[in-house]
Amino acid sequence: DFDLYEDGALQKIVSFTPPFAQTESRHEGPRQLITLVVDLGGLHPEGLQRACEAASRFAQRAIDSGNEIAIDWVDASLHLGLPFTRDKQRAIAILERLAAKTPTGVFTARERERAQTEIDGAKYDPAESGASANMLRSWLTTANAFQARSVFVALRALAISYRTLPGRKTVILFS
Repeated sequence: DFDLYEDGALQKIVSFTPPFAQTESRHEGPRQLITLVVDLGGLHPEGLQRACEAASRFAQRAIDSGNEIAIDWVDASLHLGLPFTRDKQRAIAILERLAAKTPTGVFTARERERAQTEIDGAKYDPAESGASANMLRSWLTTANAFQARSVFVALRALAISYRTLPGRKTVILFS
């Protein structure tokens, strides 16, 4: 379904091993750096807890396989929760604390949901207040764009900063 190029040359793909399925002998070669990024502005509290639980299970498997994990989160900006480590207990502790945070951001998922509920439940008379419904729709579109921009800027910052790190890099976004 795709072609893989390295330095402009087409490469033959002979196998693929997900980071958490690597064997112990694998970490003698280049290290696998895995960053877990959680979008606080894009998740409801229940979704944040589920995402952090899933991230914790993933981190345990990945670290057991010899990989290093970093944990970051995004609200209106990017926050470093844990630099790259193989310390499973520290990673799990950070994810547990993150799961208890209140989702924040310029426009949280809860705020955007409330606006959508207002739009859906309102009985607007187009002749009198159709502009009000349009205003709420515009606000919702703008709010979604601002949170998406925060996430994209954070991912771009990670990509730029990881360019010089040796080894394979993987970023997993929970949003």
